[in-house]
Amino acid sequence: MLRRGLSFMIGLTAISIASLAIFGFQLSINDFIDPKIKFNLPPNAIPLRTANVFPNEKDEENGISLGHAQSMAVDANGLFYIPDDRNDEVLVFSKEGRLAHRFGRAGQGPGDFLRPTGIGCGPDYVLVRESQNMRFQFFSLTGKYQSGFRPSQYYDPFLVMGKTIIAAEAHDRLPNDEKNSSLITILDSEGRIQRRFGSVIDAPENDFANSNRTCIALTKNNKLAVAFCFVPIIRLYTLDGKLIREIKTKSGIIDKFTPLDKTAINQLKTAQNSPRGFLANAIFADENGIYIAIAAATRIEILLLDDNGDVKEYYYKNLEAWLGCSGLYVINEKGVKHFFILRHNPQYAIEELVPGRQSDFSNK
Repeated sequence: MLRRGLSFMIGLTAISIASLAIFGFQLSINDFIDPKIKFNLPPNAIPLRTANVFPNEKDEENGISLGHAQSMAVDANGLFYIPDDRNDEVLVFSKEGRLAHRFGRAGQGPGDFLRPTGIGCGPDYVLVRESQNMRFQFFSLTGKYQSGFRPSQYYDPFLVMGKTIIAAEAHDRLPNDEKNSSLITILDSEGRIQRRFGSVIDAPENDFANSNRTCIALTKNNKLAVAFCFVPIIRLYTLDGKLIREIKTKSGIIDKFTPLDKTAINQLKTAQNSPRGFLANAIFADENGIYIAIAAATRIEILLLDDNGDVKEYYYKNLEAWLGCSGLYVINEKGVKHFFILRHNPQYAIEELVPGRQSDFSNK
């Protein structure tokens, strides 16, 4: 499953409520979704339970914690890399939750960080993107600085394949120059643009931001899956930019929202009055298909889609409080799927979910 040194920034980055505020999109939890909303479940829905959370309280007592994390990546050895943009370092954990090592410190010099928010793992390196220093830096898997560059624009999110960087352009609204804008940019290891492709969503920019924010994943056969965070669409591209298909996604959470298209928003007169919530928090792909994670106030859903967009498997967990997540990784061990999400609440941590009985809390 950990293929040919391919690794990637898993799921959505810079998408927590704090980071949305940075982009001028001020939201509270109540802006996302009414916690009293009840969600439908398909008859084949599989409940999830929490198997592990890390870092945990004991780790925090030993000085191991995540102040603010927006992305995660996994290397070929199964180690989880998480940039902490509050403490300006990268923490590395085993899948069991043990701290393997950490690297980085606050600063502007080579190997230093100012708000590291994005990360990807290659066969023998880690690539870290900083928001405040506006640069990418390569490190060895043990954290030794190798090289860096400053791109010509801000990219969020990104993934890596070999030394090729596949990055999503950070369109918070419909660009002013739509004809010369794209969703995806392919960069070499020195930050030079190789090609650009993918059209943006034609959503009104009057006052609903982030309609063109995405999360991306690479499939087993090297197709690029692009999920829009606020529009229930996944696009599948070849790496030379050909659009293979566009998939409309459905789930219990998505069914509760008016699609954020131009007609629907115009009917509401203003986007501020439209129901809103993430329609794709994170995305992951393996030989089984494309997984998307969707979190709302009282539910997290993980859907496995086939190439046609049909839901092959539907997993869920009911929640007592708003969760939020910005990363997803899936491991299949002895026929049991383990879902690792980078959660935001009640503290930043990786939560491992497995099929099983729910907690006593129920929201049916």
